[in-house]
Amino acid sequence: DDFWSSDIDGKTAAQTVLDKALDDVTEFHIYKIEADKQGLELTEEDQANIDSQKQSMIDSYGEKMYEAQLKAAGFSEETFQKLMTLSSYSQKLYQAFTETLSEDELNTEAKEYFNEKYLKAKHILIPTQNSETGEALTEDELAAKQATLKEVQDKIASGADFDQLIKEYGEDPGMESNPEGYVFTEGEMVQEFYDGAKALEVGAISEPVESSYGYHIIKREALTDADYDKYAENVKSSLQSEKFMEKLDEYKAAATVEKKAAFDKIDVAKVMEQYQKDYDEASAIIEEEYARIQEEQQAAQSASPAPEDGDAVPEDGTAVTEEGAEAEQETEVTESPAAE
Repeated sequence: DDFWSSDIDGKTAAQTVLDKALDDVTEFHIYKIEADKQGLELTEEDQANIDSQKQSMIDSYGEKMYEAQLKAAGFSEETFQKLMTLSSYSQKLYQAFTETLSEDELNTEAKEYFNEKYLKAKHILIPTQNSETGEALTEDELAAKQATLKEVQDKIASGADFDQLIKEYGEDPGMESNPEGYVFTEGEMVQEFYDGAKALEVGAISEPVESSYGYHIIKREALTDADYDKYAENVKSSLQSEKFMEKLDEYKAAATVEKKAAFDKIDVAKVMEQYQKDYDEASAIIEEEYARIQEEQQAAQSASPAPEDGDAVPEDGTAVTEEGAEAEQETEVTESPAAE
């Protein structure tokens, strides 16, 4: 009945929340403190960007919905402005930090990071849900899939070509566009698929691994230089972010954090009860404003003149320019059932 008094790893839920809040507040202020130490200041352009971001939200939402969005997030206007300012200092600090990193060392570490954190695998997916509706299969349908699974396993045991089995039995359309296998790190695939691939040696084939999508028979592949080249910039960015967070942890560990007496008197349950009321009120306003905007857009569309014959659009209501068609072809992505 009283969640905030319940135990979480030896602390009450309320104390856990207070500790997290204190850590977050410390981190935000560390940005400004360390930036000051390094002589990093916000320029007029930086301040203009902050104002522009805020104005763009107001222009997108409208003043009423903007205020409701802040309220729903638990922000006052003053707090929101302060957080945006401190975030700008974090960007300054991050930029200054990355400039101190050796490019050669970063390239070497990035390659090592890629080989350590990334996996490459292909799989045969035997689904246990309807691919169109996402609904679970009937008992008869499931029995048929399990029989197929057994058939695939028998063929693998007999030495059948894995790629051929993917084409014959696999029901992951993403494998068609990734015939060499998916390249991924933790969090980019469903956990069962990631764990199953990680447990394999290169070249090994797994027993069936079950996820919410169905049964995966996974074959781990070796990462190549071409794979690294494709992901190099993302890997470097991830590595820089990790190094920056480690540096922030050093800053926080060295900081002296003083709390006023009022901090220990915060009644988390009371604060959250008030926040819930504010959130409910703000949500109601957001829904009303959203409905109003939708009505206005529909009314505007209804009032628009019908296209002349020369400007006719396809039956599905879409119109794509030649440049747009090329862009669509270049950015087309096939979703993988294993993708998170």
